[in-house]
Parts: sequence; structure tokens; C-alpha cells
Amino acid sequence: MKPIMNTLDIVVADISASIAFYRHLGLDFQVDPAYAEHAGCDLPNGLHIMLDEEKFTAMARPGWNRAAGSPPNFLAFQFDTPADVDAKYAELIGAGYSGSREPWDAFWGHRYATVLDSDGNGIDLYCPCRATAEKADDVKYVLMFVDTEQFAADLAAMDEAERERAYGRVRQWFADNADKIKGHTYLMPPHTATTVRMDEGEPVITDGPFVEGKEVISGFAEIDVADLDEALRLVKSWPACPLVEIRPMAG
Repeated sequence: MKPIMNTLDIVVADISASIAFYRHLGLDFQVDPAYAEHAGCDLPNGLHIMLDEEKFTAMARPGWNRAAGSPPNFLAFQFDTPADVDAKYAELIGAGYSGSREPWDAFWGHRYATVLDSDGNGIDLYCPCRATAEKADDVKYVLMFVDTEQFAADLAAMDEAERERAYGRVRQWFADNADKIKGHTYLMPPHTATTVRMDEGEPVITDGPFVEGKEVISGFAEIDVADLDEALRLVKSWPACPLVEIRPMAG
């Protein structure tokens, strides 16, 4: 199977300003809740466009430096297996092209490599994978992060610098535990929910959550660990909302 060119990564100075600009062109970028300096947008033709602030790019691509001439944009080609990534990288280096980053297991769960084309543009070669081999006896859990009214009020009362430090601790937690986290996402506030009740006759659709409460699930993560003790050790280092429910996955 040929590699699929499905991602464009644009390095920007100010992600908020860039999102505002592209909104004029009809692109609705969504900021990653775990990484405030990273946003993505899916186009109808299947292309995924990413905006990455310079400091995020420098973290995700060690050695990247705009002032030193590092490429500001990257085209990404998806492969089937890590071996395909490694083989294509070796083929391109053998053909005389320059390597920007040798194949490596990225903290976000991809096998990744970067070469430069004839004009110095960054070309990413990648495939989804686990950085470490899965164990057959590992247990999968879902962590449900629960916000309280007090936590939300405390977060809102922070100044911008303090709030950014709080978000930074969350991003660091996800990065530190990337080998155990299979996926995670942030949920929009409860007032954006739609509830469908089907217990009597025709389905009844209402705006809002199915139950009102002072504690709401704000996001979740799927983890792959050896046992509940390891899940507990991981959760005890969680730096944000005060409640986390750990629930094993069925099957």
C-alpha cells in the first residue's frame, strides 16, 4: 500500500491569532485540551491540518529551531507499519536526501521520522503504534476526570500566568505517562449536551445533561496498565480536578 499524504502541520507564532485568521476562511480549528499550543482541523477531503506554536514544535521535534533554519511547515505521510516508516526513511537517505530526525517512537504514540525534500520542506513519515509492546495480561481502564464547582471557580479565579502553569502541569502529566495512555479527550461543558430518553414510547430529545449535578465529567482517558495498583499510582499524580473515577473496560 502506498503511503497516504493526509496531514499538513503549520508552525505558528501565536495559535489564537492563527485560529482567528483561518476562521475567516471557514476552517474550524479545535485546540487540544491536553496541549494548548496545538490545534487541529479536519477537511471534508480527508486532509488534517495542524497548527503548532513554536514552543510546542520545539518540544515535539527536539532540535527544531526557526532561527536556525528549521522548516516551518511539514507534510505528513501515513504508513501501515513501523517497519515501513523505517524502510522509507532509509530509502530516502540512501537516495541522497537529508534526514531531519531518524525514526523514533514519539510520546504521542506514533513511529515517526522526518526528512527534508529538495527545497528543505519537512516531510514526516509516520504510523500509529505503541511505544512499547502491549502485554497480553495488561488491563485496560478508563479514567473519568470529574470537575467540581469549587475547582471550576478556583480555575476561573487564577490570573492568566497561573492558569497557564496549571495547564502546563496537565500537559506534562500526559507526556510523562504517554506509554500507558491509549487515548484521551476533553468534554465540552454540560450545557452543550443533548439527551435522548427512550424509556417510554417515542424518543424524547432535550437540551442539557441527563442529570444535573455539582460534579461533572470533564474528560476521560483510556489507559493500559498491569493492574489496579498501577492505575492508582498513575492517578495519584494527577495534577488537576480533584476527583478521578477508575473503571475497568469490559472485554
